[in-house]
Amino acid sequence: MPSRSTVVARALHRTSAPALDPVQRDTQAESFFAATGADIRHGGNRAYYATHADHVQMPPFETFKDTTSYYATLAHECTHWTKHETRLNRDFGRKRWGDEGYAAEELVASLAALFFAPDLGLTLEPRADHASYVQNWLRVLKNDKRAIFTAAAHAERAAAFLHGLQPKDETAATEEITDYRAAARRPLSPIILTCGFEQMCRGSFHAADAAEC
Repeated sequence: MPSRSTVVARALHRTSAPALDPVQRDTQAESFFAATGADIRHGGNRAYYATHADHVQMPPFETFKDTTSYYATLAHECTHWTKHETRLNRDFGRKRWGDEGYAAEELVASLAALFFAPDLGLTLEPRADHASYVQNWLRVLKNDKRAIFTAAAHAERAAAFLHGLQPKDETAATEEITDYRAAARRPLSPIILTCGFEQMCRGSFHAADAAEC
């Protein structure tokens, strides 16, 4: 069960009345997340990855403000799904909600969702309440000047892992499959971010608060 009753996505979804029609679902994004094999459940008003139960919980699609908000949140939570010990076994030593381990994992998930945006055709827009969410990341970055490079490398591995789960037709280049799998397995190395993180800190991306991360 989630450790905290956090109401998520105040700017992302509404609970009073449906904002989206189910037919607005994006076929490409739906296929992508279905292919991961993640246990994705819908219900309630919180988005989170339940570590012990190993499933992603999402509010109903219809309650989100727009399709981009839904799929950006799903990408965020599916990135958390990759941290499981049977997948990438990613652990920043989180002891409680809101500590530095939590903040580091949230930074990884947010960066990975940013990486996914072009692949899934998402246009991430500024959100008025993003500034408060970024405070957790700033604590980590203040205490570790290389944290952004570590987080970006973990985000790259998570994105590569999820891409590697996608089906490939017979005409797909085998090099692409190899590259994604190799990226998910290779040792972490710093990667240079040009404008992505700067844009995110300015408020170009907002991911839902997670009860269990």
